[in-house]
Amino acid sequence: MVIGIFGAIGLLLFTLHEEGALMGEWEVVGWIVLAAIPAAGIGYIFGAAFIWGILGGIAARIQGWPFAKGDEVVILSGKDRGRVTRIYEVWEPRGQVRLELGDKARETITDVYCAVAVTRTKNTEHGSGLNGLQS
Repeated sequence: MVIGIFGAIGLLLFTLHEEGALMGEWEVVGWIVLAAIPAAGIGYIFGAAFIWGILGGIAARIQGWPFAKGDEVVILSGKDRGRVTRIYEVWEPRGQVRLELGDKARETITDVYCAVAVTRTKNTEHGSGLNGLQS
């Protein structure tokens, strides 16, 4: 982000200087730099939301979404990274699943994972559910 900010400022200043708009007026340069910082922050927030909205859905589909109760998955992030387990509940509107991680995790609700934090294992067919039964 910082490289992008300085790159954009540099390009802007270079363009303005070539057009004759900046005749050594450092006050103008200061205001441009000062305006670029909050603009970069706002752009970062909107860009992240936009990218998550598009790429998050695509990534979830690639990883097996929509999941079904009983699907075998691998956890991709967090303290249980690499663990193979099964889904016991799907929160479809929220894009989340609850995984079989033990009674303590179930009670404390630390078994909830985002759809992009898990991926279907190779030996589980889409929507096959536990023991091949649709859930």
